[in-house]
Amino acid sequence: MLYSSLALRERRTVLKLFSSLLKFDETAVQSSPVVSSLVQKIRESGFSLIESYLDGISELINNLERVHDGQLGNLIKSEYGLLIIDLLNLLTTLILKSEKGFSKKSVITWFTLMAKTGYLSDITPLIVSVNSQEGLTIESLASVVSLLFLDLDFNFGALDDESSFMNDPEDLFTIDKCISESSSNPIILYAWSIILHRKFIMISQDPENSKAVIILSKLDGLKSIEERFLKYAQEAAMFDVFGALNSCHKLLQYDEVYSSILGAFIVAIVPYIKLTDEVVTTIRDILDSCPDQLIVRFFSDEAAEDLLALARAKMPISLKAFISLVSINANLAVEELTNLKSYMEIFKEDDFYYKYRIDDQNPDLVKLTQDIDILPPFEANGELSLLLKEGTSAQIFPTGSANSNQLIVAFLYEYNGWSLLGRVLKNISRQLGEDKEKVELLIEIYKLLGKVFADADEESISNVLISLDSLIGETDVIDLTFRLLDYALQIRNVDLLVVLIDTLTAFVSNGSSYRVWSYLYKSPLVGDKSISLALNILGTVEMVSGDYKFTLAVMNLIKSLLKDCVHLDAKVSMKLKSQVVDRFVAFTIHVIDGFTHWQYLLDYQRLQIGTSAVNILQSILHAFYSIDENGSPDKKVAGMFSLASKRITDTFLVPDVQNTRSTKSFMNTIETFCSSYTDYISSDLYGYWQAKWLKSSFQFVTTVINVRTLYQGSTPSTFEISLYSKAPHLVNIFATNLNLRQPVIDLLSSMVKAEWDSEPPSLLTHLGDTHTQILLRSLSTDISNDFEDFGLKISLYDFFAAVMEGKQEGLAIVFITGKEIKDYLLSEKKDTTSSGSGSLLKVLKNNISKISQYPNNVTLHLVDAIALAFNTWATAKEEGNDTQFIQKLIDKIEDFPKRPNTQDIHEQNYVKYCYEVRLLSKIAEILSLYLFVSENSACKDLIIKFLKSSNFTQSLRTRFQIIGYSASLQEDARNAFKKLCPKFELSQFVRSSIFRTNRYGVNSEYAFDVMDNLFGDLDEWPNTKEQIIKASSNKQFATAQITTAKSFGALITCLCKVKADEINVSSMELASSLLKINSEEGVPTSIFESVYKERIELAFMICLTFSKKQNTPVDDKILFSIIDSSCRLLQSKEIHLESGLTQVDVTYYKPVLRILLLALKMLSNDSIFFVEYSATFYDIFTMFVARSLRILFDSIQRQCVAYPNKDFGSDELIAKQIDDISLLISILKTFLGLKLTNEVLSSIALSLIKDGSFRSIGNMYSCSHLIKVNGEQIFSDFALVILYELVKVKPIAEKLLTNGFYSCLLDAAMSLKIQKGGIVPLSPVKSRLHHLWLDGILPIALTLIGQFGERVLPESCLFVTAFEKQIAFTTNNWLQSNTPISTSTVQETVEIVLLAKSLSILGAYDFIRDSNGFTTDKKVKLVPGMDTKEERDNLVNSLNYLISHPKYLTSRVFASDLEQQKILESHEKNKFIESLLDEIKSLRDSLLD
Repeated sequence: MLYSSLALRERRTVLKLFSSLLKFDETAVQSSPVVSSLVQKIRESGFSLIESYLDGISELINNLERVHDGQLGNLIKSEYGLLIIDLLNLLTTLILKSEKGFSKKSVITWFTLMAKTGYLSDITPLIVSVNSQEGLTIESLASVVSLLFLDLDFNFGALDDESSFMNDPEDLFTIDKCISESSSNPIILYAWSIILHRKFIMISQDPENSKAVIILSKLDGLKSIEERFLKYAQEAAMFDVFGALNSCHKLLQYDEVYSSILGAFIVAIVPYIKLTDEVVTTIRDILDSCPDQLIVRFFSDEAAEDLLALARAKMPISLKAFISLVSINANLAVEELTNLKSYMEIFKEDDFYYKYRIDDQNPDLVKLTQDIDILPPFEANGELSLLLKEGTSAQIFPTGSANSNQLIVAFLYEYNGWSLLGRVLKNISRQLGEDKEKVELLIEIYKLLGKVFADADEESISNVLISLDSLIGETDVIDLTFRLLDYALQIRNVDLLVVLIDTLTAFVSNGSSYRVWSYLYKSPLVGDKSISLALNILGTVEMVSGDYKFTLAVMNLIKSLLKDCVHLDAKVSMKLKSQVVDRFVAFTIHVIDGFTHWQYLLDYQRLQIGTSAVNILQSILHAFYSIDENGSPDKKVAGMFSLASKRITDTFLVPDVQNTRSTKSFMNTIETFCSSYTDYISSDLYGYWQAKWLKSSFQFVTTVINVRTLYQGSTPSTFEISLYSKAPHLVNIFATNLNLRQPVIDLLSSMVKAEWDSEPPSLLTHLGDTHTQILLRSLSTDISNDFEDFGLKISLYDFFAAVMEGKQEGLAIVFITGKEIKDYLLSEKKDTTSSGSGSLLKVLKNNISKISQYPNNVTLHLVDAIALAFNTWATAKEEGNDTQFIQKLIDKIEDFPKRPNTQDIHEQNYVKYCYEVRLLSKIAEILSLYLFVSENSACKDLIIKFLKSSNFTQSLRTRFQIIGYSASLQEDARNAFKKLCPKFELSQFVRSSIFRTNRYGVNSEYAFDVMDNLFGDLDEWPNTKEQIIKASSNKQFATAQITTAKSFGALITCLCKVKADEINVSSMELASSLLKINSEEGVPTSIFESVYKERIELAFMICLTFSKKQNTPVDDKILFSIIDSSCRLLQSKEIHLESGLTQVDVTYYKPVLRILLLALKMLSNDSIFFVEYSATFYDIFTMFVARSLRILFDSIQRQCVAYPNKDFGSDELIAKQIDDISLLISILKTFLGLKLTNEVLSSIALSLIKDGSFRSIGNMYSCSHLIKVNGEQIFSDFALVILYELVKVKPIAEKLLTNGFYSCLLDAAMSLKIQKGGIVPLSPVKSRLHHLWLDGILPIALTLIGQFGERVLPESCLFVTAFEKQIAFTTNNWLQSNTPISTSTVQETVEIVLLAKSLSILGAYDFIRDSNGFTTDKKVKLVPGMDTKEERDNLVNSLNYLISHPKYLTSRVFASDLEQQKILESHEKNKFIESLLDEIKSLRDSLLD
């Protein structure tokens, strides 16, 4: 059945395509050579196509009679009915668009068919109708096509027309016979009577014409022709031709073409009609939906002018007909009613006889001989009258009845018809009751008012309102309308209510909205459910009658109110608007709850109501959520929608109620539409609203889901869960209904993109294997189709991207590989994961070859989808040779657009460039991902070759530069807007992400539609808007460049990580350029922060990668450039190193410091820059190393003072500062290792003292025992490391010595603890102290002795004396039998021996003797265990014993740290013992020297 349905439906699709092509705008046709050629061929062959399609209709009808009942038979009958509608639609278009028109044969064929089928009414019982109006629609279309074939616009019966059937007697006779014998169609009867009348006139003027003679012979003479057209006209009138026209128009008004055809027919019949209310109303209703040129044509017609003149002359007797006629056009109505020149009244002959005389100058006129008071229509109590003074001219007309005693008098009197209408309204409102005549007149008056208020200009409306109010009295016409509406609500007169509601709708749009808002706030129209008369009328009147025009009118009013809501209107408070809108939304939701279950007289009203309802809710959600994404609800520009939007979301996003009533209509629609094999979207009024309903409902559901995700967190609603259960239905709709593919795929995209607080449902599981394959194949076909609409292509790409990005791993694997999930898992186990033939990723890759045919915004969505695919694990596992795909990407990225001149650039050029570079940035992202995840060496080599090419490397600098941004332009726009409207901020009008349809463009950032609505009436708005547009375009221009810079940065980063050996020296030049660009550009606004940081991080990555390369030197000029730029950045306000060191969330400076470290390491030791730029190197130390350490130590000490007993192990700032200190120490070590000049070093030494850096370091060491991090006093280590590095440089050490260095070293609390002795690396506390002693204090002392020798002899002796207990403890331990031995104790002893030797060489013993006045034989105790040979021999003997007894040594060995502990517990223990034994031997040998 499905395949049968698709096959049958295909024919309709072709017909619709033909029709669409013929309706294309000429500009659109000419823009595409292919389309232009195709359209031209269709138009040229229209002559034959018309004949062919007429035969096709005949064949269809014949086939219908042979189709049997049953499922397939009913499907065929249904499709045939829809196909006939499409054929009739196409015939209409072909006749209008065909270059050669139609043949006489086609006319005969058509009317023969009409006679046979009763204008196709006979086929209605044969078809299975989709809706109750389908048969009537077919008949109406048959009538329209018949009118086209009769060609009343050009067929005036001329006897010299050879091509027309009008001069072919046989054709005339045949058509006449067909029309006379067919079932009565009053429209065609009337049209044919006009044709015959025209022919009658032509023949009457030239009866001797040869053609006339033949025609008269065939049609039995001139008298017979006259009888025929009179007969047809009478029959048409008998069958109510104007009622038929009205019905036909109502069924076909969805297309302006049909309204125009019927309107043209109206123009043709005007000379033949009489002025009656019904006739004029029909004319008005048809012409109201016609294009302006047809209305102009109507009123330009002489007969129409006479009709209008007659109606005008009979005012106010012809009041109803006149206002119906002028209400066709608002401007005409204003003009005509503003200045009426006659007033007609009916008098009794006896009463009027003595009140006039014959006008001497014009005997056709009379003049009043006395004043006359005339009461306006419906003036009951004579409160107001029209005074016609003596001498007023008039014309008397008989009533037309012989027995009548009345006269009709037309007074030549000028007056304002609007004033008269106002008075009539007041009079009727006083005594309306159930009077049908008054109600009908009231309806016509309000139709006129609605037309004028909706279409006329502001000045005209104001004048009309003044005139209307002039004779009303204490109130005005608007208040009168409100009273009438209240009364109509009470009596439940639906017809009157509809026009009154429509008038309110017009009031809203003409500047009187504040009156409407105030009225609705108090009105029972839509109060609470208990007092909502709208709901009452819906339930008690409309549901009974099945006609819902009142509800539709209310919804139109709601739409008008919503448009008016966002206005700078001080007359109506936001709170009042909010409450009114909320009530209307409650009414709308009530309608949605049940409209699918109501009984309908007109089937399409169900769809019309549903469409209107969801459009209202959609408009509110869009208005409220489309701007000011992060604003609080009550502070938003659209804050008046806060209550209503909450009601909507509370209704549709309920997380804990199963199947709410409001969502059932949508679920039922999906089920119903999917359950039938027939495409319900037919080409008639029902199909028109069906298409609107389906698209609107899908769009609304999509919006609801998007709103939930963005604004209401990750808790899903039961509605969303239910939608997953309908996923197979959605796929069926997508696969089988071309017009619904985009809204369906957008809905699926929103479902898979939605955030869930738990694992979201698997779309793959809900679809099942069959529907997954249907979806896969459908997507593949649509994406591959070159003729698809670009909007659909974007949606398809976005759906693929949503699946890749969402938590739909299973479906993502299917899309990428083209395999069913079980097959994929099986192939993965076998390690054969190549993609299948249905891989969507392959299709997308193939589309890359067509990107030259696509607009940049379409291509951007394509590469977005591909980029997201490369982020998935399945793509990484996929095998395949993508060299062609990669080469196409490279070819595209090499074609980088030239930057536009920012001094003279139009917004469109900005947008074009933005899309182009954004596209290239995405391609760069794909190349990065491919380089990172792919295992295809050929593709990788291709990318690397491109990245190493000179063209690419030479252009890289410009990719990272951001030009053209103007901060002043942004500021000027903000200031101009603030001046225009101080109440709002410009940022409040930024579009929300879910409603931003375009990445770039005039309307992509700011909601100018909302702003135009708000500020459009302000004189300054156009200039301010222009400023905002320029600022927005300028900002988009900058952000596009920023995005490009980031993507290219990621590409280079990826190369560094994947192929570090491919990095060459030019990359270091790029690193230098990146830092220079940052230094030049800075961060003019927050949007630059990310690219500023990206440049720094990329420069660091390049430097780090290159620093690891062996034997590849870098030119010192490049390195110094990097150093210089790094220093500039560290001094810049953007990085602000000093403040960053003391703030936990500022880290910009870290990578810059690391770059500085790497560059310093790579400098050659013989660089001339040490001399040439000595000042720079001085600044590096003083400004960035010393000062930074001082800032850090001071900050840490302040925190210590503030929190004396705190352990800072969990303090984020301290942790960050510890990392900073470690980095600065690394820089310090590297810096001091350079071959700097003595002048620089001396200056550095002096600065350490002057700026307090040395004091800060010393203070840190002194108080380091008070600062604990996870129980460790780690800052003592940092201080000693720094001091050790400083004293290694003689000029610096010399300066430190003269400023109390030894005092600092000896008097600190940590040093004093060590001086007590007994420090061994056993317990955590003593291990820390031992580390300080072994790796800090002793090396410093030895370094100073080595640097200065005798100059520091006194201090060195003092040092040894201070630490003699620890020294004695260490040397004595070797003599003990159970003291643990470690590498640390060996190293400590080695350093003590070295210290003792150094002191001995320097003559320390003699110095002490001399200083203390000892005799030469006096023993001097200086270094315990080392002072005498005997002591040293004892130590040697102890060491020899250990050496000679390895097992004994092993029993005493213990680990100094965790790493050694692991070794001792492993099979590496023996090697460790051997290594320790070698160290002990070396120690022994040093004692023997």
